[in-house]
Order: sequence, then structure tokens, then C-alpha cells
Amino acid sequence: MNDEIIELWKSNEPLCEEGRLFLVERGLSIPQCIKKGICSKDGIVYFIYTNNGEPVRWKARSIKDKKKQFMSKLESKDQDSFKMPFFSHFKYPSSDYLIITEGEFDCVALSQLGASNCVSLPNGCSSVETAFKNNYEFLQQFEVIYIAFDMDESGEKAALKALSLISPSKYRRICFPFKDANDWIIQNPDVELDDLKALMLNAKRVEDKCITNMMDLPESFYEAIDLGISSGWKKLDDILGGVRTGEVTVISADTGSGKSTFCINFFKNLADQGKGIWLNSYEMSPEMVNRKLASIVLKTRLKNRAFTEEEKKTYFDYLKKHRCYLNIQNSKVDIEVLRKQFELASLVYDVKYILVDHLDYIYSNGKKKTSLENIDESVREIHALAMEFKVGVVLVVHPTKVPEGKEITMADLKGSSAIKQYADNIIIVTRMDRLDAYDLLRVQVRVFKNRLQGIERSFFLRYVPEIDGYTESF
Repeated sequence: MNDEIIELWKSNEPLCEEGRLFLVERGLSIPQCIKKGICSKDGIVYFIYTNNGEPVRWKARSIKDKKKQFMSKLESKDQDSFKMPFFSHFKYPSSDYLIITEGEFDCVALSQLGASNCVSLPNGCSSVETAFKNNYEFLQQFEVIYIAFDMDESGEKAALKALSLISPSKYRRICFPFKDANDWIIQNPDVELDDLKALMLNAKRVEDKCITNMMDLPESFYEAIDLGISSGWKKLDDILGGVRTGEVTVISADTGSGKSTFCINFFKNLADQGKGIWLNSYEMSPEMVNRKLASIVLKTRLKNRAFTEEEKKTYFDYLKKHRCYLNIQNSKVDIEVLRKQFELASLVYDVKYILVDHLDYIYSNGKKKTSLENIDESVREIHALAMEFKVGVVLVVHPTKVPEGKEITMADLKGSSAIKQYADNIIIVTRMDRLDAYDLLRVQVRVFKNRLQGIERSFFLRYVPEIDGYTESF
């Protein structure tokens, strides 16, 4: 290394007049340039690279032609072992963050604004990999590393390369409103530390929720789990804990066993607690769905007769106070259309619980699929929709044909393997008179799957035909 340049750097006047003028024209502070290790002579600006304060190499560039740049030669004994430091490399950090710029002038520009721990690459963006690897231990000292490279194609590529070389949790990418830090202060002489802090605050960071550091999990992960709202039946609450959004609850029963009646009673209980409900029945007419809900609300049988004016008024008063929505188009629906409907219901109408009655009327897009493939994809997608839109979904599923007098189990459901995998809760309702002709009006509610609580148990409700509803007392 040329001793003459080092002597110039150590002198009281390291910058010649031409060098001073050049640096001032770039908006740079002369005291800051000297502090950082810049000197000049005979039309050349020199950048002194130090290691723990001791000069180890210098870089030179022509004042008139920036393309003319060169490094001081290494002695032969150092060529294999020498590791180039960053420009303005220091021994002891003064804060928990580091800013790395692409060039030396950018480093000076940010330092004169008041930035702590600012360094630059030794040879522009082409040196990012070697600089980061050579100074790995140095980089590990910092909780946050701001990449302040140029806002051009090569700077963006270098910033992405830097991301692969440091911890994603530390990575921040400062985006300048101009090409680089030096250009920023040239174009805006009045910028100050607060402006830089604003850029740092808004720096891009690696945020992919698919890969979240478990140290960064939200506080809610450590709070008690919300068991949801009441199902309206104490014994079912004792088993499930409650009815929760983000879950899919499958309801099944034999034909004519009251699946729809059970579900509409269930949803009336949810609506009574102030939650928005949306009823989709692709099998039962919307008129009958409305009539069933009205029967439960009015506690009177409305199988086929006309409503009285008093009944309509009482029912309307209920609907005014409760957010109840009905799908009056009961044709088959593909999963993409259903997704748009879920989005509208949850975000616009604040629906929290959705009834889908029943699975056979949902079909997936794409190539022609077998019945089981369609069930698998539909249940999986409905579960994804429940989590995405934070709604509770009650999905009615039909069983396969079972011998008369046999109790239906989870294995009897159409597409049972997919349902067992994706459903959070599986409930099968059984009319006991189907098993014992003398056991009238008693309904067994059996929980076959309970993802959260893990309890699998059954209880009985008594069907009350006069109100098309249930009671837990006998």
C-alpha cells in the first residue's frame, strides 16, 4: 500500500482544493468526509479502508471520470488471506442497526444526516456477496440491517442477493425517492435525520406469513382460546365448548331424520346471540327454509298454512333485530362462486355463521372429477374459506344408504375420508324411533369428531312438533 496516500490521509489537510470543491458540489460535508476517511490529490479522490481504525487498503477514483477507479495492490503474502472490510468499518457499534450503502459517497451522505453505523460496499453492488461473507461476524452484531443500495436494476438485484446472506428477520430495504442516498441530498438540500428515519420506518421487510419466526408471533397466540358462542344446547356446549368461527362443522342424518330442522334451530340459536347468519339450502326451497325459521321463532307449526298478520308482524320484528340472510337461488354452485359469496356475506353483511345444505350441490372447477374427488376438493375449499373469512360453516352431508335400523356412523358419510380429515366437528343426528319404534320424539345428537376439545360424546334432545323445535328437558 502506497505510504504517500496514507500520510496524506493522516495529515491536517487531507483534501486538496479541487477535492473539496468536488465533494461540496455533491452536497457532502467536508468534516464528515474527512472523518470517514476520504482524501484527495492531483485530481484523484481516495477512500481509505480501515480495520479497527488501521488502514488496510485504499480505493481511488478520478474526479473527472468516475469510471476510472482502482484499488491499491496487496502484498503477495496477503493475497490469499486478506478480507476486504466495508468502507467506514468500525469496531464498536453505537446502536443496534446498521446501514449498508452501495457507494462511499452514499455512506457519507447518510452519516452527515445523523445515521449511526453506516458503511458501504467496497466495490459497489458487484461486491455484495464477498463483502457479506467476509464480514459475517461483523453483521451478526446488529438486530436490523438496512440495505440502502441504488434504486436501479443492479441495486435491486444486489438487494435481493443481500437477502440471501443475512437473516430475513434483520433485513430492511430502504427505498430512496431518487437514484441513491447522495442523489437524494443533492436534489433535496434541506433533508434531515427525520426524513431518513421516515425512510427507515417504511423500509421494505421480509413479510411472508407462511414463514413466520415463532419469536414474532402475536400476543393473541398466548391468550386463552375463544371457545365461541353457545349452540343453544347446554349439553352440546359441554362437548364442543361452543360454536367457533373459522371452523367447519359437518351435520349428517338419515333421510327424513330432521337434518334441516336441526340446522335451522341451531342457526336460530346463533342469531339470538346477535350473530349474523346466512342460510343456504340447495335442496329445500327458500320458502320452506323461511317457514321453518318462522315456526321456531313463533313457536307454532306453520307447515303449509298462511301466516296471520299478527304472526307476520311478530316475525318481522324478530328479523329487524337479528341479522338473518337467506339464499333464494338454490341451484348447484361451484366453489369459485361460493368463494365470492362468502366474501360478500362476511365482509359486507357481517355474517359470522353460514349454513351450506348440502355438500352434494357444491362442485369444484377444473377437469371432470369423480364424485369422491369432487367431495374431497369441495370440503377442503370450504374449510379454507371458513378460515380465510373467519366464519363458522355448518355443512350438511348425506350418508350413504345404510340398512334400516342401523345407527349411522362417521364411516357412513359420503366421502368420509375427506370429511374426517377437513371437518373440525362432525355431528350425526339420529331419530331414535328409527332404531326403536317405541322410542318416539327422542333425537340423539352424537359428536363423532371434536378437533379442539377432543371429546366424543352423545346426548338426547326431545323433538316438539308443535314448534318444529327441540327441548333438552324430558
